[in-house]
Amino acid sequence: MNSPNRNLAIITYVLKQGNTVAAAARHFKVSRQWVYTLIHRYETSGGAGLQPRTKAPHTPTPMKNRAPEKTKSTKQEESHDATQASSTT
Repeated sequence: MNSPNRNLAIITYVLKQGNTVAAAARHFKVSRQWVYTLIHRYETSGGAGLQPRTKAPHTPTPMKNRAPEKTKSTKQEESHDATQASSTT
């Protein structure tokens, strides 16, 4: 059983069939905390809340070797200025 269907089965087992959270946790071999998390997600977001969530970071991590944008444009301007100065002489 894939994760969204399994999560829905856990919710059905508790909310629709009237079983306890502890019984659901034992039956599906998950923690009670996970069952409570699923119940909270279901009550706040409905069926969409039971979809798997990504574990990837929401923002990209900064690159250590990347120069700040201001430094890059300054270097570009300096090289452009140097090119203009040599072409005018």
